[in-house]
Amino acid sequence: MRGKREDTKSVKQQGLERLDAMFRRGKGTSKHYDKSCNPDALAGKIYSDTTLYTYKQSWVDYCERMKDSGFKVNGHSPRTLKEALAFMPFYVAGNKTRPGKAPGSVLSAWTQRTYFSGAAKVLGCSAADYDLPARTYSNIKRSREIVKADSHFSAEKNAELLSFARSTGLRNAKELQQITGQDLIDLGGGEYAIKVRGKGGRVRTAPVVGSAVEVAAVVGRMRAAGAGRVWETVPKRADIHACRREYAQRIYYQNARSIESIPRSERYYCRSGSSAVFDRRAMLIASKALGHSRLNVIAGHYLDR
Repeated sequence: MRGKREDTKSVKQQGLERLDAMFRRGKGTSKHYDKSCNPDALAGKIYSDTTLYTYKQSWVDYCERMKDSGFKVNGHSPRTLKEALAFMPFYVAGNKTRPGKAPGSVLSAWTQRTYFSGAAKVLGCSAADYDLPARTYSNIKRSREIVKADSHFSAEKNAELLSFARSTGLRNAKELQQITGQDLIDLGGGEYAIKVRGKGGRVRTAPVVGSAVEVAAVVGRMRAAGAGRVWETVPKRADIHACRREYAQRIYYQNARSIESIPRSERYYCRSGSSAVFDRRAMLIASKALGHSRLNVIAGHYLDR
């Protein structure tokens, strides 16, 4: 008989409470600082509410799969997180054949990793300990192909929005619908930037790039907005990520040096089946403008085709 009150909590609840505790420790602290100066703290922290939400979804899915499979440990359903860890190999294997959204498809390697991440955070295990599928840049489909949703969105009617997004690189709702005209920064000499409050509350300066006509359109709309929001709404079907890709490429190629002219140490060699090589310095500039911090994200999602 389990006499302590806390011992009666389900495995699902124990995991959710552990995630909440990690978020309390990580909220408002610097992940960048921990990575550089206190890496041991990373495993016990969650830094953003978006990450917390994703991890909770993954953990609930893990628990439901475990329950539905009838998994037992010593003749009973797992009562502790340690016992729940024993289900992980079965979870990983099951996700490899799990149906995807498209008929006849299975979960992509990226989605499988997302499912794994939340459960792994709770259980304290590593991807290196399991046979997870490799994620290759060539398999990334997002914003690289014409899809069914594109037929329900009029690029012509939303030309100003798309041009604005291509020139500023702002994310959808969290950024495009939050900026005001007062966030415009005049750098002088006909150059402008936007003060952006991005993911995790991080503030960045995003240069406005494009032709003279495109830059003038961005500046004109922001000045007209004044203290109000520049974009009250953004259509859900607008492919803003595709615009961010074009923005990243504009920033990168404005700053990129000839690969043959720079030392090998300043070159970035793509992996996972790609032979592309990029200028690390230009990638870093593009990364900062987009609000990212890892070069492999810029390479795989924005530059490498």
